[in-house]
Amino acid sequence: MATPEKHTKNFELNIESGEKGKNAALKIEGVSYDLQNSPEKIHALLDLLEMPKGSKVTINYHAASVIVR
Repeated sequence: MATPEKHTKNFELNIESGEKGKNAALKIEGVSYDLQNSPEKIHALLDLLEMPKGSKVTINYHAASVIVR
């Protein structure tokens, strides 16, 4: 399995919330590699977006290889 590199730009952040029976979802693409290693920054982002406690955050990256012959 490939591992993410700092120069990879294909990171996305998915945030899901289900407060009081209301579901909210947010997808942010082009997220910085450094964000995944900084829970403090993720918490600050959740506070800025006024997401409720218990919101689920998933960080995904997409790896691709190109072979030219």
